[in-house]
Formats: sequence, structure tokens, C-alpha cells
Amino acid sequence: MQSDENEKRGNGRLVGLLDPMDPRLTDARLAPILRDFLEQYDAVLDELYDEKVLRRLAGDLLNTFNLVLQRSKSEVLVSLDIEQGTSTGRSSFFLDVVCDDQPFVVDTIEMIIERHDLELVSKHTASASVVRDKDGTIIAIDATAAKSRDEVICHFEIDSALDSEQSDALLQDIHSGLSKVTTIVTDFKRMKGVIGDSIRAIRRSASGVPSGD
Repeated sequence: MQSDENEKRGNGRLVGLLDPMDPRLTDARLAPILRDFLEQYDAVLDELYDEKVLRRLAGDLLNTFNLVLQRSKSEVLVSLDIEQGTSTGRSSFFLDVVCDDQPFVVDTIEMIIERHDLELVSKHTASASVVRDKDGTIIAIDATAAKSRDEVICHFEIDSALDSEQSDALLQDIHSGLSKVTTIVTDFKRMKGVIGDSIRAIRRSASGVPSGD
């Protein structure tokens, strides 16, 4: 049964396009985590069949995976990498973001990219149920684990030239924007609870039921 499970893990489309000797796939601890990580993207790429595009994406997502490994609990990690095209000579910019999964994350990042007058070529986002130890080290990706926490993992390709000053400004805006998102979402949950308590109190008062009951 265990061998069947390992075989199933190895059959993911993106995993199958990676170099089988990649150290992350030969490492006994990291290999199952990497496979499970890529399977999150397999699940949302059903309509993408171009093997050349998938092969490139699989390679790009290895950098995203490294960011997931570096992240500690509740941290927002943002990375901007440049890849020089071998045939066109043009540079592609890849923006990776890993943070707690919550509403408005992807929308906020897209609005910031647009505000910086950058052209978004593609985006690939997935949510993973990540299990980390007390130090933040990733242990597994497992939606059935009691201690798992959903993290959103975003990979954007930007077709625009960025100098170091523009890059720094973009990264700073993303950190600031996502910090505000966290505050808004947290306050919304608290506000929703307060409003719910108020509604229940009003209903009890209207029905003549003492508020202590």
C-alpha cells in the first residue's frame, strides 16, 4: 500500500517534468513535501496541456518551494527573481509570495502590480494546508492534520523591466498591502462577532427575554 502511495505521488504532471536527481527529490524529508506542494498546482492546471509551458512552470515553482521552506509561521515572504531569456534576450521577472491564506491576498497583489504600471503575463496560485513545527520548519502538507494551517502560494510572471529602485518599491508595497489585508480581515472577524452579539441582544430585548438568558 505504501509503495502504491509513493508511486501515485511520483505520477504528478509537474513532478514528472523535474530532474529526478534534483536534490529536493532525492532528499527523504523534502521529496514528499515537494511532491505534495506541486500537486496543489496540478489540481488547478487541468486545462494547461503545453508540455513546454508546464516544464518551465515546474522549474519556476522550485524557487517558490524554496520560499515556502524559508517561511516561518505568520510571516509574509516576497521574492522577485530575474530570468534572462536565452533565445529572446529579454528578461522575465518572477514574483513569488507566500503568506497565510486569507481573503483579498491575490487581488491585492494584482492591484499593486497594476499600480506600478507593470504587465502581468501569468499567475499561478494555490492554497496548501501546511504543517510546521514550533520553529516554523515545514513538516508536511496535509489537509487532514489537526495542526495544519492554510497558506497561499502565489507565482506571478511580469513582462516589464525593473531596476533595483522599482523592485524595492514593489516589494515594499506588497508587504505593506498584505499587512493591511491581515488587519482588515482580522478586524472584520471581530466586528462580525460584535455585530452578531448585538443582533442577538436586540432580538432578546424585543421578545422580552432578559439579556442574561
